[in-house]
Parts: sequence; C-alpha cells; structure tokens
Amino acid sequence: VEFIRCLSSLNALSTLNLANNRMNDLGSQTTAAIKVKPEPLYLPQNLKSLHLQGNEMKGPAFQTLLDRMEMDQECGSSAWGNSLENMSLSSNPVTMKAGPGLCCWMLGRFRTLKSLQVSNMLLKAEGVSAVWTALCYCSSLTSLDLSQNSIGDDLHYLSNRPLSNLRSLSLSSNGIGTEGAGLLAQKLGGFKMLSCLDLSGNILQSD
Repeated sequence: VEFIRCLSSLNALSTLNLANNRMNDLGSQTTAAIKVKPEPLYLPQNLKSLHLQGNEMKGPAFQTLLDRMEMDQECGSSAWGNSLENMSLSSNPVTMKAGPGLCCWMLGRFRTLKSLQVSNMLLKAEGVSAVWTALCYCSSLTSLDLSQNSIGDDLHYLSNRPLSNLRSLSLSSNGIGTEGAGLLAQKLGGFKMLSCLDLSGNILQSD
C-alpha cells in the first residue's frame, strides 16, 4: 500500500497493473476486535486502467478496498475515479457475502467505466445481480466479463435497465442451462449495441 501511495504524484500514469501480487489484505490492520481506520489510497488522478486481478482478495480485503476508496472521497483525492475506464477484479474469491456491498458502492461511482472484468470471483446469481444493478449507472460501459462465476439459470435481472451501450458480454462457464438460455433470449432485445456475446462452456442443451 505504501508503494501505491508513492505513485500518487505520477500525474501522467494512466495504467496501473497490480495483478497477481497477493494483495489479500490491502494493509488492513486489526488488533483483537478493534479495526484501525484505513488511510486513503491516493491513486494517480489520471488513472484510466486499474488491474487488481488474481490477488486472492476475499471479503475482508474488498471491504478494506472500499474503505480506502471512501477515504479518497472524503479527503478530495478521488479525481482518479472520474477518469477510470478499465478495471479488472477477476480471480479474487470475493464470494456472495461481500458481492452486493462491493458492487453497489464501488461500481456505481465509476461513471466513466468502459470495461469491467469480474470473472472467476465465486459470485452466484445474487452477487451478479448486484453487479448488474450498480452498472446501470455506468452509461459508458461497453464491455463486461462475468465469466466463470456461478450464475445458473437465474437471469431475471437482465431486464432491470439493460446496459444499452454494451457491445461485448461474456457469460461463459456459468452453468447456464436451457431455462437460462430461454430467459436470455427474451431479454436480448434490450441490448441494441451488442456485437459480441460469449456463452461458451455452459449447458444450453441437455442430452
């Protein structure tokens, strides 16, 4: 975390790749039952691409991430949140418990986000639904990767304000069966700009 803070003065920095660094606590500090309030991240203000995939971040680590981002907001150092276009959170086992909190707070604030990768995060239908709801505020989003989660056939949330500017959507390897495929077919009419749809690795037709 100290290293990330050192980058705050690099105003020309547009891409920050911190993938696969085992940042599984983001500097959270706990003593017995007392949690020390985290300090801001102070990410570079012109950051456009942030890669955090593969860091083994579970629910508590994501909560620390949210807390640090909130501190950025409170101290007025959150200009980077107004420039971010690409973010990857994939391959972090956030699980269902942290999913809705993560999505509704964080994703809804990135109005300039164009591409989001949240694959292989152990999210079930409820968690993915929270992602979808939060992203309805991101009108610039054109690419969304939800692959390798556990969505199953519950795709009703797709009708809740379709992401009208979405051009690429990946739902591969999510255990979607014939029922889910039927629901998806009914909802696709709302995606007028969609040019790439990945449904590979599902169970769209049983024997």
